[in-house]
Amino acid sequence: IAVPRYANALARYRADAAAKRIIADLSYARELARSSSARSQVEIKPGSDQIHISGIPNPDGGGDWLTYLSRGPYYADITNVSFNGDTTVKFDGYGSPNFGGKIIVRVGSEIRTITLSADTGKAVVQ
Repeated sequence: IAVPRYANALARYRADAAAKRIIADLSYARELARSSSARSQVEIKPGSDQIHISGIPNPDGGGDWLTYLSRGPYYADITNVSFNGDTTVKFDGYGSPNFGGKIIVRVGSEIRTITLSADTGKAVVQ
């Protein structure tokens, strides 16, 4: 009885954590664009379940910022990304995105939809 409940709870936790990580990465890129008054670009890669922020060094060293959602602690799949038909969003020097969009992430049967507002540039889980 406990094993299925634990598995479901773990999937919910991982889906929530993955969604929060996506929001954190988008917010980081947005705030970086605002603070530097320079463009920032985020590419969400569904096939490899990665988030790539161009021109930002990876805190672990070497190369650009990459977040791997398919690895622990998330073990998540990015199932769909659409920023006006693209997988890349660009924030201008004011932190405004070129397009709003949606990102769908899945862990087991748990699905979370992250929406990026074209007006405010804020990302939220719906």
